[in-house]
Amino acid sequence: QLAYACLTMLRWDCAKSQGAVGLAGVFLVALSVAAGLGLCSLIGISFNAATTQVLPFLALGVGVDDIFLLVHAFSETGQNKRIPFEDRTGECLKRTGASVALTSISNVTAFFMAALIPIPALRAFSLQVSFYVVL
Repeated sequence: QLAYACLTMLRWDCAKSQGAVGLAGVFLVALSVAAGLGLCSLIGISFNAATTQVLPFLALGVGVDDIFLLVHAFSETGQNKRIPFEDRTGECLKRTGASVALTSISNVTAFFMAALIPIPALRAFSLQVSFYVVL
């Protein structure tokens, strides 16, 4: 996913290239996965094969999707060069903030509801994914 994020945001014009933004987005999501692992370990949620092998990639997919939306909206607001950076950031968040927030809320809600399943491994998996999305 790291290569995909960097390559899809790469442009021939170095001034407009956003490969580093893709790299930073993947790094940020990886840090939230590490923080989620630590939080779940601190709380006492048990780990199993699914949580250690599947969960980081699932969290990367969910997190990088939001990064793509934000970067696309930010690049669309840059068509007018005279707009200050703060206004571009505000316009970007105005366009995509609700979408990112609603997808995150729906993901957290779905995984918290899945934690009600009586299967212990699936309950632990669902709780851990919900903590990763929150972070």
